[in-house]
Amino acid sequence: MDIPYEKTIADLFRWRVAESGDDIAHKFLDKETTYSELDSFANKVAQGLIALDCSPDSRVAFLGKNSDLFFEFLYGTIKSNTVTVGINWRLAPPEVAYIINDSKSEVLLVGPEFFGLIEEIKNDINTLNAQAQSKRELLLRALGAIEYLQQIGVTLEEQTPVVTPPPTAKPKSKAKGS
Repeated sequence: MDIPYEKTIADLFRWRVAESGDDIAHKFLDKETTYSELDSFANKVAQGLIALDCSPDSRVAFLGKNSDLFFEFLYGTIKSNTVTVGINWRLAPPEVAYIINDSKSEVLLVGPEFFGLIEEIKNDINTLNAQAQSKRELLLRALGAIEYLQQIGVTLEEQTPVVTPPPTAKPKSKAKGS
């Protein structure tokens, strides 16, 4: 197998899908995901991020325990040309808020086990894209999380997977020439 060494990560992933799309990309618990399935899920994540007006190099944070969803998120950020900000789930709430603000993350995806933590610090976070809250279902669907949340008995109205900035947050300014 000739691996294309002088390509971007996105190019290498596309090559892998084309070469062995039906092969198993990863296993998590009892679930196996092929490269083609991972590619499809990642495309949905990328489309969701673009629909949230994430421009190239926008920071997108992920707070969740180890899961196959992280890889959908990771490849989705690569495909949308956004930047992955992984947040260690063992951090204290003020540390999580600091990382989100310091990284200037515009969107935050949160595993259901951390909704309470985000609720606790939401007023300390001032960098998130205000559009993210209104379109949260889009990203949940992209990550396959709606089905998971329904399985554990959580309805969409009960969640806070992404939060809006406080009313005093200033909108992101446009770069000159855009």
